[in-house]
Amino acid sequence: MADDRNCMGHTDHRCGYYDKATEAPFETKAGARGFSLWVWKDHQWKASSATTDGDPVIWKVRPGYSSSYRMVWSLDPAEKVDRLAFYLIQKRSFQNEAYQPRIQMEKVLPFAEHPYGAIKVPEEWRTIIRGEVTEFEVPRVEFGWRSLDSSEEDVFIEGQGQYSYLRYQDHQDLMIPLEKGELE
Repeated sequence: MADDRNCMGHTDHRCGYYDKATEAPFETKAGARGFSLWVWKDHQWKASSATTDGDPVIWKVRPGYSSSYRMVWSLDPAEKVDRLAFYLIQKRSFQNEAYQPRIQMEKVLPFAEHPYGAIKVPEEWRTIIRGEVTEFEVPRVEFGWRSLDSSEEDVFIEGQGQYSYLRYQDHQDLMIPLEKGELE
């Protein structure tokens, strides 16, 4: 499993790897919100994926290096949402006589300031993600999200859950829309 060093063993950003990936939120003529993900390759920017859905995803800019993972989303700022809550969940398990307790971590952002964006996965989450299995095994962690009003009630966002990837060439994990009853 790769560690959290970026290129050439540096733990800072001297090699510029993270400057070679970016996201661009957009609105279609029909009013749908989405985003495209871009990577610098062969001396030019290339679109690696795009969605007209806008629902949050985990973008593994550099798979195996959790310090490169980003949460990306683009939702309609007119929605009556107060906060976005993102979750990392590792379910309980018992394997090989070892008990693994449930882990649930949350990152909350004010929606008015962040109707769209991309943020690095929180450092606390990376500790859990570092133990992730390969892509051919059942994942140990899941990612989810909720849109909340000022009363902490779930807000349904139109189009939520209707995945519409136009192009898909990079590594992403969908973030599952969650409801209050699914959390502990």
